Amino acid sequence: MTTAAERDTIPIDAYCFALNETDNYFISEDDKPHIQEIRGIYLFDRNCRTYCCEMTPSYFLIHLYDQVVFIDSMPDETASDLVEKYEYLGGEDRYVHCHTVEALIKPEDGPTCCHLGIPFYRTGRGPVPYDEMSRDEQMDSLRETYSTNPPL
Repeated sequence: MTTAAERDTIPIDAYCFALNETDNYFISEDDKPHIQEIRGIYLFDRNCRTYCCEMTPSYFLIHLYDQVVFIDSMPDETASDLVEKYEYLGGEDRYVHCHTVEALIKPEDGPTCCHLGIPFYRTGRGPVPYDEMSRDEQMDSLRETYSTNPPL
């Protein structure tokens, strides 16, 4: 098992990906014909695995935002109403088994997965070292950045 000190020496390998969470929503009958699915968008570090009182490792998924995927085109006002109704309910961070997440990540990035890599300075002067910002602070910074600038 990795200690906190060891964890802070391993570079972050950040990923963002979408989970289909449509089953977690009550979608009204009037809205069902327009909604294909509702995705929860999460950020996680592929180099950090957690053992939640079991032998199977898990990733800690940081909830960024929710995303409604529409079946058809519709007036902007209707789309805006559906987004307002279903996307801003908030989500919770959670643990998901690594093998489940790995099965959803393809070698190539697609519409439901995005490889973000290691955190870099916004000025472009290279990666952020742990002696300037802890791992947790870097992950919080990534959460803040990508919840307001959606990668997917």
